[in-house]
Amino acid sequence: MDFRGRIYRCGILHFHERDLARSFIEFADNQEEGCKQSVKDIVAISAAFKYKKFYDYDDALQWYKDNHNTIYASDQSLICFAKSASDPFQFIAKVLSKDDVQEYDRIPISQDAAASAYQIMNVVEELISRIGSTKARSENNMNEPLDDFRNLKTWLTRACQNAEDETKGRLPIRSEIRAILQEYSQNDSEN
Repeated sequence: MDFRGRIYRCGILHFHERDLARSFIEFADNQEEGCKQSVKDIVAISAAFKYKKFYDYDDALQWYKDNHNTIYASDQSLICFAKSASDPFQFIAKVLSKDDVQEYDRIPISQDAAASAYQIMNVVEELISRIGSTKARSENNMNEPLDDFRNLKTWLTRACQNAEDETKGRLPIRSEIRAILQEYSQNDSEN
């Protein structure tokens, strides 16, 4: 096993067994750091979104705070909320784990990127291939592709900030990101 917790493909350990071994890794408890309220708020927001859809994160957090006492009143109350939740089992899991967030800092993230990240990368893939194929590259200049990616990053950051401002704090959804990338692609081909 290397310092990142990866087990190399050798001997009897194959892919799934490496995941099993990696799941035993746990960071030391850092008493000085403590549990931050923002982490608890994130879990509360995710629990609220497992109950129903909200326009933005602030609405979800407010809903959770408003219903917190009722949800925790009894097991029966939690089950009643779960019955009307859009994702009942995930809702229960988030509610029950909200007060255990101090353990989250001790568990390393060891899973692959989410499917949505791959979907966003598929949207970006066409743009990346266009950047590589539309501009002539000299063999000696490897900085040009990196400059293109830096420009893309700067442009996306600005565009996402504008989209977030327009959506009143809600982060852009996949269709909005696709539109942003298409706009960048058109601007890039015109330049």
